[in-house]
Amino acid sequence: MVTDLNLDINIKSVDTKRDKDGLALSSRNSYLSDEGRKSALVIAGALKNARSLILDNKITDAELIKEDITGMILKNKNIEIDYVDIVSLNGLKKIAKIDLKNSLIALAVYVEGVRLIDNLIFGEI
Repeated sequence: MVTDLNLDINIKSVDTKRDKDGLALSSRNSYLSDEGRKSALVIAGALKNARSLILDNKITDAELIKEDITGMILKNKNIEIDYVDIVSLNGLKKIAKIDLKNSLIALAVYVEGVRLIDNLIFGEI
């Protein structure tokens, strides 16, 4: 949008701030019970595993990574997936192959009716 509208704005990406247990910091976390919070930890675990598959195992097939993330999350009966998408940073279009300089894994899930989002970025925004 900044480019499309020729806005005089610089966007700087930063790592997602996480609690000690790995859960992305969000005011929505306060709505989770202790059990719900434990369930939500699978989100960060699934993204961490995806990072390892991509960087360590050199798996760049977006569909395989998406299936792995989805499978890990759905092992927890207390989580409902809204979406798991793998897209380009430039344009947010779905991609078939993960590019370490231009990819985003974005997801949203429901835990105890609370919508939680998280992401994993490869490249610079």
